Amino acid sequence: MIIKKVRAAYSMLSTKNRYILADKRRPAQRGKVNIDWWISPVEGTGINLGDGLAPTIVEWVLQRGSISRDDAKEGTKFLCTVGSILQAGLNDCTVWGSGLIDGGSSRLIVPRFKKMDIRAVRGPRTAETLRMRGYTCPGIYGDPAILMPLMYQPEDVERSEGVLFARHFKDKELFADDAFDMGTDDWRSYVDAVRRSSKVVTTSLHGIILAECYGTPAVLVSSNRRDYSLFKYEDWYHSTGRKAFPVAATVDEACALDPAPLPSPLLLDELRAGLLGAFPYDLYAG
Repeated sequence: MIIKKVRAAYSMLSTKNRYILADKRRPAQRGKVNIDWWISPVEGTGINLGDGLAPTIVEWVLQRGSISRDDAKEGTKFLCTVGSILQAGLNDCTVWGSGLIDGGSSRLIVPRFKKMDIRAVRGPRTAETLRMRGYTCPGIYGDPAILMPLMYQPEDVERSEGVLFARHFKDKELFADDAFDMGTDDWRSYVDAVRRSSKVVTTSLHGIILAECYGTPAVLVSSNRRDYSLFKYEDWYHSTGRKAFPVAATVDEACALDPAPLPSPLLLDELRAGLLGAFPYDLYAG
């Protein structure tokens, strides 16, 4: 195990600032602001819906700032946005709304090895961990997915009493075959389904975030996958002022549980304003 970790650390150091999230399938573009967002390395799974929102959201924010190109003002840049990606690779980067996967993420994530210009993070759990490791982290919180209702609103969608089941692509065995598979980039279909439903039951973080931002309560189902941790979910709930939230052991239990209260619309508006005000337009040449 120790040898494996040493090899992984060496690999991260050797690929620093050369690839997107140390993924050798995805070389960084020189002179550009490269968006760091996660794509599954597992064949057949493709994009995870939440992570795949990153380029869509950044493009929308850039258009608001009348920026039409991704040329960097100076050198080659990396921008971390949606997802639990701060522990993936050692690229020096600007952080806008990203988070850590858990509190024990790679011990190489310290200023000595990875420089991070942090403008906003997903939530206070991530902020606390980064500060403990020596980073300067402002108290600006919010997953960029909370901006989606500003970008897209389904038309003529009538809410029913139905429950929407949404499975993380690693949790297919927990759900029936007709559950919405979050291993897709079709976010419009998910949002439309959320708006038609009275409740969402899911193992996906962005399954919860998008549901709640579009006004549909959600219940988290715990996963038995090896990398499962409540850390990123706590990050989201704590960022929206909720210290306690239900976690179901099974899908059936989740159907019977009352969801956590939805985030305050006023607080969501404040988080959105903070995120938009913190966007790093200064990275771009224009």
